[in-house]
Amino acid sequence: MQLTQLNRECLLHLFSFLDKDNRRSLSLACRRLREAFLDPRLWTLLRFGSPCELTRDNFVLGPSLRYLTVSWYSSRVLQVCNIEDWLKSSFQKDICSKHQSLVSTFLTHVCRIRSHAVTSADKDHRAPCSRATGRVGWLRYPTVRGYWGSPLNTRRQLESVWCTCGEAVRCPNLLRLTLSGCAHITDRDVTAVLQSCGKLRRLHLENCVRITDRSLEGAVAHGERLEEVTVDFCRNITQAGLQAVRTMRPGIQLSAERSADMIPDSKPEERVPLRRALQKVLLFS
Repeated sequence: MQLTQLNRECLLHLFSFLDKDNRRSLSLACRRLREAFLDPRLWTLLRFGSPCELTRDNFVLGPSLRYLTVSWYSSRVLQVCNIEDWLKSSFQKDICSKHQSLVSTFLTHVCRIRSHAVTSADKDHRAPCSRATGRVGWLRYPTVRGYWGSPLNTRRQLESVWCTCGEAVRCPNLLRLTLSGCAHITDRDVTAVLQSCGKLRRLHLENCVRITDRSLEGAVAHGERLEEVTVDFCRNITQAGLQAVRTMRPGIQLSAERSADMIPDSKPEERVPLRRALQKVLLFS
């Protein structure tokens, strides 16, 4: 028996033992393997070791995604990305400009896709909206691309749906999100995920220096099913923000290793009085 003679479930099982790159390489062999590669059921877990991996065409975002991790353990994070913007040299800013929007853009794709009107040509690709979202209207299964992938032409290949009565969430069943060393993500990115992925149960943020108490406020306001929130080594998290979460959502298991004890960011004008005070001390000492 040849590999292509196996049914879809067997092919998906075989693909599940491969990493992202090997899955893509195997999918180039024939159309049947390509269809299995593009099946959303294959992509329940995604792990990325750097923001650059987010631009590759070796994965598919879809409603089956449950666990998502973006971890960047690099000396560049500490030496360049974690530095406050107003303290960076032009060389450091140039380095950051090449990757600073990658994770934010990726999270935007995870959260939502634009709505699209259903036409007469889409009748074969429609299904009652209530089956997926409970909304009134119709869902369209469009011909779209895997995140950076090839066109998807059949209903079973699609990794997302569009809703005529509004926007549809691309990954509505996400349960766990881990972001580590993502120095350029902001509170807006985290809040957007919390608003769109209502089933999210665990949110882990580590060494994300631009995350502030506003992300904690978003977790309280929008994370209805959150069970665990981790904000380790996030220097702009305060004790007041942590206490607010513990007070308003006592059911959330909250961890903040060293976050509230680190020196937060400050604006250039806020350091002027300190500089003058030090000059005075040196002058009269």
